[in-house]
Amino acid sequence: MKNRYLICYILLMVSLPAKDLIAQSVIDDTVFFTSSSITVADLLDTIHARTGINFSYDPTRVPVTEKIAVHFTGQSVEKVLHQIFQNIPVGFIVRGRQIAIFRRNVSSDEITENPLFIEIRGMVMDRKSGRPVPFASIVLSATNIGTITNEDGVFTLKIPAGSLDSMLTVSCIGYESLSLSADYLVTGEKEILLNPVHISIREVIVRPTDPTHLLLQAVKAVPERFIGIPVYLTGYFRELTWKDGKCIALSESVTRIYKSSYSNVWDNDQIKLLKGRKQENSYETERISYRVEGGLFNSLQLDLAKNPATFLQEDYFPDYTYTFEGFARSGDRDLYVISFDQKPGIQDALFSGKIYIDVASLAIEEARFGLSETGIKYARSLLVKKSPAGYNVRPVRTFYTVRYKDVQGGRILASVHTELDVRAKARRALFNSLYRTTSDLVITGMDTSGVKRFRGNEISKVSDIHINQIKDYDPSFWEGFNTIEPEIRLDEAIARLQQKIRNQIPLNP
Repeated sequence: MKNRYLICYILLMVSLPAKDLIAQSVIDDTVFFTSSSITVADLLDTIHARTGINFSYDPTRVPVTEKIAVHFTGQSVEKVLHQIFQNIPVGFIVRGRQIAIFRRNVSSDEITENPLFIEIRGMVMDRKSGRPVPFASIVLSATNIGTITNEDGVFTLKIPAGSLDSMLTVSCIGYESLSLSADYLVTGEKEILLNPVHISIREVIVRPTDPTHLLLQAVKAVPERFIGIPVYLTGYFRELTWKDGKCIALSESVTRIYKSSYSNVWDNDQIKLLKGRKQENSYETERISYRVEGGLFNSLQLDLAKNPATFLQEDYFPDYTYTFEGFARSGDRDLYVISFDQKPGIQDALFSGKIYIDVASLAIEEARFGLSETGIKYARSLLVKKSPAGYNVRPVRTFYTVRYKDVQGGRILASVHTELDVRAKARRALFNSLYRTTSDLVITGMDTSGVKRFRGNEISKVSDIHINQIKDYDPSFWEGFNTIEPEIRLDEAIARLQQKIRNQIPLNP
């Protein structure tokens, strides 16, 4: 019987006087500012803009909406904070140039439910080439808190303030894993350099390397190597749509996943949207209403260990060509690398790509694949549900990356990345447009307490469109959740879209 595992964060500093927590590096900073009426939140933002000090707080615990009058003529940050919160029982934690403000005399249970988070940032680079390392995994040691880098190697991670002394593990296939203190990243975005590794074949050959035999063994190993009980997962999902290189729609959400046991083939996974935010340029999509269905549902279905694709099913082996490519390394793991492609003459929507299997345990580590050049021709009816009159719409490319990680009790889904390219052309037009939709589902937390299936009216279905599922925006909800750093910052992209809408859509149509 596997142990139940619950991560709790308890901040053990509520009894310390606030003045004892102000670090010397911040206490000397001075503030010059006068206002007859300003909210505490806006005042903290102003201090941040003028001093570079970052403030984090839970707005449900620390009152920041009240308007106050201030007149600061060179007072220290410590005196400013004490004046702002002079009648409110708050304390301060300082790490580098970041100050976490927390409500004092709060029970440990309440702090656990609403932990204070500090955001850290970094960029993962290849030490040898100097190039970014995309989709590297960053995990806070001894927790299920983590994220991945974007295509530019950049990541942001929100961690409880009490975990700044903990270690972060950075890993990616083809590189040595690296551990560093989370505190190192508090003072600003830092470069994290990973060493590429090369592996000698004679070091790791421990069993026959027939590719189909290894695939069968990997599938058979799933019930033993992967989580054997249902759990709740917290996930971050992001979906972006581009038209001819311009971002026309973006949405992101925090999700809750019912992850069924990998050994129970009869219990299917479920996913529901908790909170989200979105932005769309309706002017760009006026001629073609471009939508991708099943973003949340399909990402979860790409869990190959739970739902094996055709290249992992023995019945389809004769339709594929498999090649043992050798070995790779992810941290201290040695991995088999197997490539696969659809055989010529097979008239079906099949895949091509690579799968990485742990040498020691035969557990699936990662898969990178997409519909083959032949397969995508047979997938049009599957991928394009409805085309507008007078247009020729055809999918031209798909790509998926599925990754796994170790947690208490076994392996589990870590992240899913998808890409879909579609060309649309009016029948009499000279040029066509390329629509690209990318999505990422990243698992950021796990809970084993009180796990049960969701109600049918709560879950996302294959026909749901992610951007349409988001109805309301709650800014305070996002403070404690981790996100993927996009190639273009979400706030920046929204600002650009809003400006474009103002410039291009008439106020009085």
